[in-house]
Amino acid sequence: MITFVCALYEEAKPIIEKFNLKRANDALYDTYTSSDVSGPVLLITGVGKTAAACAVSAHFALHPSGPSDILVNIGCAGICPGSKDNPFGDFTPESGELFLSCKLEDVSAERTYYPDRLYASDFKYAYVKTYDKVLKSIVITNSATPLPILADMEASGIYTAALKFFTPDRLFFFKYAYDTPGEENTCLPALSTLTGSKLEEICSFCNDVTAFLTDFNRKPLISEVQKDLEKDFLSRTHATKTMEDRFKTAINYRMLQGLDCTGLLKNFLNSEENKGLKTKRDSLAAFERFIQEAIVNEDKAGSINGLEASYSHENSRTDKCPLLPPLSTIYVEEDLLTKEVFEKYQKAGKLVIPIKHYKDVFNRSRQNPALQKLSQSLILARQSGKFVFPGARVCQSFGNSHFYYTSLVMNCIYHCDYCYLQGMYPSGNIVVFENLKDAFKEIKELLNEHPVYACISFDTDLLAMEGMLGFVKRFVAFAKNEPDLLIEIRTKSGNKTVFKDLSEGLTPEEKKRIIFAWTLSPDKIYEKYEKRTAAPKARISALKEAAACGFNVRLCLDPVIHIPGWKKLYTGFCNEIFKEIEPASLLDLSLGVFRISTDSLKLLKKRRPDSAPVHFPYISEKGVSHYGSLSSEMIESIKDKLKEYIPEEKIFTWEGENNG
Repeated sequence: MITFVCALYEEAKPIIEKFNLKRANDALYDTYTSSDVSGPVLLITGVGKTAAACAVSAHFALHPSGPSDILVNIGCAGICPGSKDNPFGDFTPESGELFLSCKLEDVSAERTYYPDRLYASDFKYAYVKTYDKVLKSIVITNSATPLPILADMEASGIYTAALKFFTPDRLFFFKYAYDTPGEENTCLPALSTLTGSKLEEICSFCNDVTAFLTDFNRKPLISEVQKDLEKDFLSRTHATKTMEDRFKTAINYRMLQGLDCTGLLKNFLNSEENKGLKTKRDSLAAFERFIQEAIVNEDKAGSINGLEASYSHENSRTDKCPLLPPLSTIYVEEDLLTKEVFEKYQKAGKLVIPIKHYKDVFNRSRQNPALQKLSQSLILARQSGKFVFPGARVCQSFGNSHFYYTSLVMNCIYHCDYCYLQGMYPSGNIVVFENLKDAFKEIKELLNEHPVYACISFDTDLLAMEGMLGFVKRFVAFAKNEPDLLIEIRTKSGNKTVFKDLSEGLTPEEKKRIIFAWTLSPDKIYEKYEKRTAAPKARISALKEAAACGFNVRLCLDPVIHIPGWKKLYTGFCNEIFKEIEPASLLDLSLGVFRISTDSLKLLKKRRPDSAPVHFPYISEKGVSHYGSLSSEMIESIKDKLKEYIPEEKIFTWEGENNG
């Protein structure tokens, strides 16, 4: 559903006429509704941010929004002429131009807000400043912005009130440049003309957005037959609340794998062994047998073709409303925004939005990271805190006593379903810290105390972004002069063009202090769960090129993901790998099952209801969630195969509490 919000009747009149809306007599504020229950709603708030905030809060307190609903503010705004001192150019809006706001400021409160920019359109973008009073003269508080500036009295009030009920990606603010502050303009009928001039375009865009969101939020359907069978199962096994939760998790995991649940439940209920479960011990044993059958022996039941594909965030796209390509929007901290930076991204077709601090965008309330990942924005910032941290216990140290990782970039351009970053950060956007010299300074301080093993690409994929950032080259140059520094660059990239350039000027000994580590997965895992990454063959090709250039290379079967038929899949993949890679060319090999901090997993489950690897019924031990006893079985099975190619002392494993 679309809820239109206008301050004045004159702005709302074309919307009322287009949809034949009727005034609701029982509403607290002027509200107009359609005879079609799925049709739009219009709310007229009155002038001013307080009135607007009150109206929006009152309306949605009584009529809560759904996950596919959007709020659309349409109104007129004052024109703030550009400044001759603006280094980015003259961005004076023309009267009658329509803009979609990508930045809102409450001037009196000194707060700035950022509705997400995710959807492709031909709308121009503007910076809207909300004032408490009608301006008697032109006010420009920032003459160095690469955006047109408009002045209104409602937008920030609507945004702050609506944020209690909506995520920032579902709030849209369309503003017409109307008049210049200080110039008397009392021609209210002209407002209707302006609103009506672009209404078709606005409505078409909004309809496409709601269609997209409906598709994006679609849940898998559970038949009434399956629901009845689930009730019978829980009753038969005398399930407690804890057992019921485990059962639902196992069923959900199975459905997300695209496997049949109805047949499995029928087989259990019809089994003579399970018909007379009288004692608590018998019920519990039968329950555990079913759980194991559901999550481990999936191959015995038929699959539901197409179920998983029909329920996937990555497939949630419509031809009418495509998402913007990743990195179409660049947020830049004001201290870093120069004319050169602006022109660089403007020429590349990016929208540059100045911000005061990266947390104003990255740490916003109520974001939708799963949706943002499909159309990521880039945030250029300066890190004022630490860059270097002790290695986490879920990560392998490869026998190094002084193990650290660096946070140079937050988030990754890849979109792996199981990625722990989705349960770690409040945003799906990418933050790049430009002050790399400060990271080098921190590492130097550690090197004064002891040798350092630094993994510089754990919270992102630096090699995949090397063409844009050049961080790997700078780190290699830094490491050249630090004989006690060993660095690892973990990647799923197929970028093999960089290694000759990176190796220039390095001695063989210096190259050996640089480890490029490729995470490899079978094609089936890559195709289903590692979206946007390079194909396994491309990763292998890049690994071979790095080895040929003299760098140490590491192979990582980590994480190993549980899916039906995992044993045959992964052992067969080991044979395929070593048809392409000479075992002697590898420094070592990392082998580990999927594991994640329990706290991150809880949040990841909420954000990725469509991801099968996320919804396995994991075992949690000491704050880490993993496959439990299945972890050892998976590790040993794959390790036995690897030992046919690689000496056991070169295989580092992570299984349960053991961290090799």
